[in-house]
Amino acid sequence: GELANPDIIFKTSWVCMMAGADTIKTSTGMEKVNATLEAGFVMMQAIRQFYSQTGVQVGIKPAGGIRTVEQAILWLQLLKEELGAGWENNAYFRMGASALLDDVIAHL
Repeated sequence: GELANPDIIFKTSWVCMMAGADTIKTSTGMEKVNATLEAGFVMMQAIRQFYSQTGVQVGIKPAGGIRTVEQAILWLQLLKEELGAGWENNAYFRMGASALLDDVIAHL
């Protein structure tokens, strides 16, 4: 989220994957700006391109700032549209969203 430039986000994602990361993460959740859909979109584009070129599937973990069921659903929709069914499981997609639990419980 704090890397506002999409090119820097893309290149940083690529460097992490080339270094062997099996999952890339938006942030630690402790920054002023955490997981944004815009950054996630760019990261997912990098993951898709990396997979296309190497055959290596890398996961993504948005973290920080995901506090509502509605926000979580937007992340799931983005994942489905950008990466597809191969990433719709806990091996390749997890949310760092401890603040989300209360909203999930309220919806149940």
